[in-house]
Amino acid sequence: MAEREQARPKVRVADGFDVVMFPIDGRIGNGYTLGGRQFIERFKVGLFVPMHFTTGFESAWRFKEFTDEKDIPFWAISKEGETIEI
Repeated sequence: MAEREQARPKVRVADGFDVVMFPIDGRIGNGYTLGGRQFIERFKVGLFVPMHFTTGFESAWRFKEFTDEKDIPFWAISKEGETIEI
């Protein structure tokens, strides 16, 4: 089975996304931003929206420094039920 997986060509479905909702969850511990950082390195992102940050809004806001480096808008959600018009 491993040989078959290696033989599959890698296909990129899209180069970018207008809006990305990505889990930034401090419960994971150190490195909880790693997946999001890898994603914005690989794809163009129009707006990054954190999700699943049950440890508080502040844990999600820490990701903003990474989106700022890439000039990607970041929605720093500050309260439950908040909305944004895009």
